[in-house]
Amino acid sequence: MKQIILAGLSLFSLLSGSAGLVTTLGDQVILEGHSITVPCHYDPQYIPNVKYWCQGRIKDFCTILAQTVNQHKESAQKVSIADDPTQLVFTVTINDLKEADSGWYWCGVVVGGIWQADDATSLHITVVHGLSVVNNVVSGEEGGAVKIQCQYSERYRESEKKWCRIGDWSSCMVTDAEGHFQSKSMQITDDKSREFTVTLRNLERKDQGWYWCAVGQQQEPVRVEVTSRTTKDVDLKAANESQSISDNSSPEDEVSYKSVVFETKRNQNETNQVMPTEDHVVYSTILDKDQKATYSTPSCAPTGSHELVESVFCFFLLFLVCVL
Repeated sequence: MKQIILAGLSLFSLLSGSAGLVTTLGDQVILEGHSITVPCHYDPQYIPNVKYWCQGRIKDFCTILAQTVNQHKESAQKVSIADDPTQLVFTVTINDLKEADSGWYWCGVVVGGIWQADDATSLHITVVHGLSVVNNVVSGEEGGAVKIQCQYSERYRESEKKWCRIGDWSSCMVTDAEGHFQSKSMQITDDKSREFTVTLRNLERKDQGWYWCAVGQQQEPVRVEVTSRTTKDVDLKAANESQSISDNSSPEDEVSYKSVVFETKRNQNETNQVMPTEDHVVYSTILDKDQKATYSTPSCAPTGSHELVESVFCFFLLFLVCVL
């Protein structure tokens, strides 16, 4: 008899309510010890109305856990509610979920009036023990790094965490008592609360494949994909290396050249051009980066306009002497 009455009241609520003016998420499955935030969207006409969050299979008999009036300000409260009229949404956050928290919940708006029921919508939350990953597929470039976030329920907080290649249990890397593991190519860090993070560094093509996030008897598969470095990245690296070499070079690395020395002599009525000899040639020394001489060579070209003018003038005088 009681069930018939409850069913009748529920049907009355559906018939008299303003259906569809409040909406929310679909059913949710959450790991024990984690939190959930639920957005409850409402119609603009409900901006001034009181909003609430309640638990129970039937709306008219549910237990109100939080509402937008007479809120408690304790920071550690289990359930909190906040209204944002500009976005037409109020949000409900439930912290530290337990298996006992599984059940039906309602986003509700107080409508008022004797013949008009509150407007509300429901969702079912299931709290479970186990393991999950934020992303089942991660991707990174060769030489780069990727992070995998593995989330676990409360009962596994003190358990060792593992990262294994599927099909090869001998490859498993296990955290120590402090929740850490470190090697040259990977790191595991456990926050000892709800999540451990696996970081793979210096990725190589051979690292691509399927892996397990594992804790206790729970495993979650993760696909790691490694892509080749783009041509743009390679060219940029080469350009940076070239710039670095240029920046580190010194003036001593450059080769300088000296001109051949010419002399003229006048012996009484005779003017001679003295061709360059061993003593008149300035040798250029080429240095390597360690400032060590690699070889020497005589230079035969003038380096400036002043020396060229002198040479031309000498030849001109010689020509005059010969003519006269």
